[in-house]
Amino acid sequence: MGCGASSSAAPASNPASHGVDSKPAAAGGKHGNPAGGVVAGGGKPVLERLKTTKLSDLVNSKLADPNLALTPDEQLDVLRECIGRGTTHAKTAEGKDLLVVIGNTGAGKSTCVNFVDGCKLIFEKVLVDDGVGGSRQKKVVSVAPDSPRPMLMRVGHTNKSQTFVPDVRIGHEFVYCDCPGFLDNRGPEINIANAVNIKETVSRAKSTKVLVLLNYNSLLANRGAGLKELAEILISLFGSAEGVQKHQGNIVLGISRVPLSVNDELIELEEIRDHFAPSASAGLPPACAAG
Repeated sequence: MGCGASSSAAPASNPASHGVDSKPAAAGGKHGNPAGGVVAGGGKPVLERLKTTKLSDLVNSKLADPNLALTPDEQLDVLRECIGRGTTHAKTAEGKDLLVVIGNTGAGKSTCVNFVDGCKLIFEKVLVDDGVGGSRQKKVVSVAPDSPRPMLMRVGHTNKSQTFVPDVRIGHEFVYCDCPGFLDNRGPEINIANAVNIKETVSRAKSTKVLVLLNYNSLLANRGAGLKELAEILISLFGSAEGVQKHQGNIVLGISRVPLSVNDELIELEEIRDHFAPSASAGLPPACAAG
């Protein structure tokens, strides 16, 4: 699975000191934001009703086209709707031990959560969009039909993020927070809402550990672009390199999609750790360059 860690997490205190100063405003707006109506009344649990409530046309349009130009009022409506949904999800973490899983789209966050929660995983072939109007077969990892535990997080099999607000689910040992792909450009409104929602979720938890997933290929491509992305991800979550240093005991690094061998030679854990040696991490903040 490639969910191994390069550092271990100590018992966590909540790192929410870098969170927002106030709670997000209640959702509402002229574009039919569903969050306000879902939160009040109804027979089903709030989160279950929220999952079946459609997004407004405005938010769907923004998700489809991150460069869509919006008026100031429309920008506020998108923020309210996304933050409203995120706040509802965040309530699941209230007083719980939280495992926040972050990484870029395609790193395998949802698959790793299912694995950690005890799901049985299998390889299978599925049809995916080939990007030119057709389809192709792709070998993917899925939760087995006879898994002793049901799928906790829905897994996407494309490079398009399936998550636009933090997805908070109660698992066997933890409450998991599957975060939207960091560094994804989904437009400033969605990006701002994501940042608020993640920090809102963390601030509600009793304790927090962070699992950062990096795709193995990102360590090799573009002169270690993955390491720079790692630094950006952690700093965006903790507010500064000093914040990362302060909470480093609560951070676990996982490398996903590691091949068993390259050129018929087995890949050893030490080879992966070498990518995080100080010489390979030149230019990173000290807290992010530590192996």
